[in-house]
Amino acid sequence: MRHDQTTSASVEACGGASGGKLMTRRSFLVFGGVAALGLIVCRIGIVNANAETIPTEHYSLGEWVDLTGCYFNELSSEDMAGYSLRVVSAEAMNASEYIARYGVDSSALENVEVKNASIGPDADVVVLEYETRNDSNEDGGIALYYERLIPARKNVAYSYDEQLWLSAEPQMKSGFPGGFGLVKGTSFTTHVPFCYVSNPGYLEKYDRQLRMPVGADRDFELILCNAPTRKIVRVSL
Repeated sequence: MRHDQTTSASVEACGGASGGKLMTRRSFLVFGGVAALGLIVCRIGIVNANAETIPTEHYSLGEWVDLTGCYFNELSSEDMAGYSLRVVSAEAMNASEYIARYGVDSSALENVEVKNASIGPDADVVVLEYETRNDSNEDGGIALYYERLIPARKNVAYSYDEQLWLSAEPQMKSGFPGGFGLVKGTSFTTHVPFCYVSNPGYLEKYDRQLRMPVGADRDFELILCNAPTRKIVRVSL
């Protein structure tokens, strides 16, 4: 009887020791996990605190924007020194209306590649009236193909519609692709159409991109350059 009591006490003692070791191990693992998580959060905070931020300037309709030293991708290939631009007005319309209002005679469209097509009578382009001047540049210009018009919903980007723009400015076909340059000391006013394009539906027999309706988009940000300062014009229809 005494032997049994001793054995039972020994078992209980061993069980208590095992339980204590298990609890200690769990506590260590929990502590280690919390410490690791804390280090990760600390590292993220340090990286965010030291991340480079690009300064941003916002402009309103009618304000002149100095583009000297500005670029999107590479300063050496984007020479906008001496150029200034302002957006005078903004309006939404259908591509056909744009051609009727700003286009020239149909013969000017013969060499314009048709890339985008309208899908209905609704407004599908946002037209910005640009006033541009060149005070000192001999060789550079404005690269329209880099510019983006971002609606307030920020899930799409409107690009300039070269097809439509060349219907209004056929003389620009001889300039550099996707933009224009001015003689030093001159200015130029033009109406630049921006649209959001989408590809045809699956299995549709259509090889052109489609201009999507502007719909409820009314407030936009026009990105004129990304660096060294991002310059944005706020646009409302």
